[in-house]
Amino acid sequence: MRIDIIKKIKSYLLIDKNLTSYDIKIKLYEENIKISKNTIIRILTEINFKYKNPINKPLLTDKQKENRILWCNKYLNYNWDNVKFTDETSIWIGFKGKRWVNIEENDYDFKVKHPTKVHVWGYISKTFGRKIYIFTEILTADGYLNILKNELGNEQNFILQDDNDPKHRAKIITKWKDENKIKYIDWPSNSPDLNPIENIWSLLKNKVKKITAKNINELKENINVCWNEIQLEHINNTINSMANRIKTVLDNKGASINY
Repeated sequence: MRIDIIKKIKSYLLIDKNLTSYDIKIKLYEENIKISKNTIIRILTEINFKYKNPINKPLLTDKQKENRILWCNKYLNYNWDNVKFTDETSIWIGFKGKRWVNIEENDYDFKVKHPTKVHVWGYISKTFGRKIYIFTEILTADGYLNILKNELGNEQNFILQDDNDPKHRAKIITKWKDENKIKYIDWPSNSPDLNPIENIWSLLKNKVKKITAKNINELKENINVCWNEIQLEHINNTINSMANRIKTVLDNKGASINY
């Protein structure tokens, strides 16, 4: 029986590598095979499959590691409740994301040179909720300023987090923040692993990839639907991980961490 289940799982993934363990569970259930998600994951692990994206880590210099350590010590006991964590990401038609791959085989995606895609700016916050803004143009400092003016919100006492992208640190941005008395925190260079919104982007993309979009309008609609499906509890738990992220960076002497 177990051998038959393994054969079925392999056959499913041969047709569609993007199936999640839950998707496999449903397919097996449709064939009157009742098996838990954890058991499926255990079987996949035993037969050399791993659910993963390519590992991309920023190359940190010794100085950047040192700055990360200084930053982590500064914010070791910080209250993150009022922070709006912001970032931008891109999603395109045909995006796949994670999938089950035999670790003994090469795995390739062949993509068109200029895929139809959109960019997403957003924020998450324990106190102020979450928001996204979808756009197609290349983001400039002027464009980023318009986003901050129109999408950031005017609640009292929020604290802005954005990274050290040159657009985010342009003179017109700094001037606007100062003129509008926007409180913001400094951020260490090359540190996406410290920003919890990166995990929410990953969750969003994994949801979007399951819905087919034929054009850019459908892609935008799918993104909005999937964004609204993300539970605030999940967002809050991700933000709550800041203390552990900081501790892990310190334990790693400033090096990149697996978040």
